[in-house]
Amino acid sequence: MSMAELRPVTLITGASAGIGAALAQVFAAHGHETVLVARREQLLNGLADAIAASGAPRPTVLRADVARIDAARRIGDALIANGLEPEIVINNAGFGLVGAATRLDRGEQLAMIDLNIRALTDLSLAFAESLQRHQGGILGRRRQRAAGREGIPALQPQLGVLGPGEPALAQ
Repeated sequence: MSMAELRPVTLITGASAGIGAALAQVFAAHGHETVLVARREQLLNGLADAIAASGAPRPTVLRADVARIDAARRIGDALIANGLEPEIVINNAGFGLVGAATRLDRGEQLAMIDLNIRALTDLSLAFAESLQRHQGGILGRRRQRAAGREGIPALQPQLGVLGPGEPALAQ
C-alpha cells in the first residue's frame, strides 16, 4: 500500500480512561477518525462503542502497552495493516509518582521515566514523516507540578526535545 492510500487518523495513547478518553470523544465529535491505544482493550472497546453511538465513525482499537520497547513499531505495523497513518498523535499515556525520590521505589521511578519520556518520544519520532505529510501535529500532555496543577497540552507542528529530557514541542 502506498503512502497516498493511507487514511490520516488521530492516534491517541492512554485512551482507555480519563483525559485520553475525553480527548478521543472531542476529536471524534469534530470529525477526526481516531485510533485508540491502551493496554485495557475492554475499556477501549466500550469507548469506541460510545463514540459510534454518538454518530461518529467507530474508532479503531489497538491494544498495546506503550511502555514496551517495540510499541512504536507494533502500533505502526497495525496502522498500516488497517490502511491508516497518523495525522495527529496525542501522547497521553503515562503516570506519575508522588513523594521524595529517596523513599519511592527505584524500579517504579525508572519505569515512569521510560514510559513518560522514552516511549512517548519514540512514538513521536516514529510518526514524524506522516505528521509532516499531513501537516499534523503532536499533542503532548506534560506532567508538571506548578502550583499543584498539571501542564496544559498544546498542539504544535514540530517535535523537539526540551528541558531535562522531557518530550516537548517547539514551533
